Amino acid sequence: MEEEIANDMQEILRQAGEQDGRAWEMVLGELQLQFGEACLWVLLDQPTQAPEALRILSDIVAPYIQKWSGVKFTVSFNAIEGDEEIFIDHLEGAEITDGSRLLSIGAKGDRDPLSPTDIFLSERRRRLAET
Repeated sequence: MEEEIANDMQEILRQAGEQDGRAWEMVLGELQLQFGEACLWVLLDQPTQAPEALRILSDIVAPYIQKWSGVKFTVSFNAIEGDEEIFIDHLEGAEITDGSRLLSIGAKGDRDPLSPTDIFLSERRRRLAET
């Protein structure tokens, strides 16, 4: 079962990657099966993209949320502005797919100084090195 979940997670990330540069800058993910979690982190170009990004991501993950009954899905939406990371929202389980958060997503908008080891900055560097 773990191998199937790992393959499914790769498919989620593949589908999400097709939206890079359109719905969001990038989506990163990690299975933490020892904790029963599948985590996704979405970097938006602008916080205002959050509702549309949630709609698109919801369509991608919905079949897997139903399929993986023992795994909790979490999604964090973030943006980077200057030297700050903006925490837009964090959703779990049904919040991702039931549409209830579409109107309120992004209401938080907490800001923190951007760490030089931030996962999104690290991925940006990796992608730039590949080009």
